[in-house]
Amino acid sequence: MTSLWMPHAIPPPASVPVRGRAGADVAVVGAGITGVMVAHRLQEAGLKVVRLEAGRVGALNTGCSTGNLYAPLSSGMSALLQRWDAQVLGDVTRMRAAAVDAIAACVQHYRIDCGLVRCPLVCAVEAPDPGQLALLDEEMQAFAVAGLGPVADAGALPFATAGAFRIDGQAQLNPDRFTRAMADALAQRGLG
Repeated sequence: MTSLWMPHAIPPPASVPVRGRAGADVAVVGAGITGVMVAHRLQEAGLKVVRLEAGRVGALNTGCSTGNLYAPLSSGMSALLQRWDAQVLGDVTRMRAAAVDAIAACVQHYRIDCGLVRCPLVCAVEAPDPGQLALLDEEMQAFAVAGLGPVADAGALPFATAGAFRIDGQAQLNPDRFTRAMADALAQRGLG
């Protein structure tokens, strides 16, 4: 898969490859969004961290992603609610929202030029299919149970919809620029 983000890449991070033995309290495997954020949190907690990445920083799942950062799960909130309960749904949602906020805080703190914008997540059904509209309503109810405050107005969309809702406060960024800049920032603070 070719990444939408890679042609707009910033220079490679200043990380030095680990050669031989490296002493650390924790080893973080991977340097996508999750890897750099975990390394950052551990480093902030005062631990000595070494980050291991077999390839290019942010190139695999992160580099080929949409760059969307959402509190809800893309696989569906109603499925999570059916499998578990409202407590688990709320806990997962709060943790994911906190992760989006932590990424936004890093962008601001390190002044990362990654095009971060806060934007809504819109869920919509284009055709007036009763089954699809019922699923949309089920998702909207699960979003409400999760505390996401869905609004039954998607705003102006470039196509007609039979039904839609939105949640505000989500985000989008260029994941390649973010991960590479975070890897640079971590390297400057002594991360291997």
